[in-house]
Amino acid sequence: MTLAKLALALLAAVCSSSAPRLAPLALLLLADRCEAAGTVCDNSVPCYNSVPWGSQSDTICDNGVPCGGCPTGVYGTSLCDGTYTGTEVHLDYQGLSGTIPRQLGDISQLEYLYLNSNSISGTIPPETDKLSQLTDLWLDSNSISGTIPSDTGKLSQLQYLRLSRNSISGTIPPDTSKLSLLQYLYLDRNSI
Repeated sequence: MTLAKLALALLAAVCSSSAPRLAPLALLLLADRCEAAGTVCDNSVPCYNSVPWGSQSDTICDNGVPCGGCPTGVYGTSLCDGTYTGTEVHLDYQGLSGTIPRQLGDISQLEYLYLNSNSISGTIPPETDKLSQLTDLWLDSNSISGTIPSDTGKLSQLQYLRLSRNSISGTIPPDTSKLSLLQYLYLDRNSI
């Protein structure tokens, strides 16, 4: 086994949501592929079921595949490992910590992102500007700092932008005026 394959196998084991958290924090930071349990990238929250009522059970769709875009019926690590196929992420009020992973920007089909009312910190990653289908972005009531990304105006489908009750500073980016579909903008209780 090559060193690269051994390292990938070790990372897969360490990042598995069922593996014990024995690896040093430095390894997790260097891996840039996983976080501790209870974060946006690793949690046990059941995947939101956006399929019409009456067409499936609580977590299994008609074709036997877990609903909502999660391969296992829970968000788990799917939001950051490239296996999430849904259009909605409902992780509000889940007691999650950590930061907003930049990998969320790779979920190009995402329309609804609800991460509000958690203990999420750090900044809003600039990769969120790649979410061209996003209509709802709810990040309010967290501990997010930094500024509003300058390319927020690229979110042309955005209708709801909720950033209130954080520690965001700076000014509103000028390109925000390009958001012609924006109906609701919540920025209160910040330093903007």
